[in-house]
Amino acid sequence: MRPKYETDHDIKNERLVADALAEHGYEVYKLPIQYRLDWLLRYNGNPIAFAEVKTRNCEMNTYPTVMISLSKVIHARMLAEATNLPCYLILLP
Repeated sequence: MRPKYETDHDIKNERLVADALAEHGYEVYKLPIQYRLDWLLRYNGNPIAFAEVKTRNCEMNTYPTVMISLSKVIHARMLAEATNLPCYLILLP
């Protein structure tokens, strides 16, 4: 089994994003680890998207790209195709 890399800082940042989305009427549900993404987003009780939240460990302008595992990308694509819901990457500085 792969180790879990999520830190307390990551969880805090996820909560900040969830709270901001809730202010705009979105419901945020933490997904089980086997889904490989962080959340299911709902609006007016209907599922609308999946989301993954990443926090950079360096200054935002240090690199023009983002590192994300191929496994996570594959699972996001599989979820999108199976559910016809988009998957979003939410990147925090």
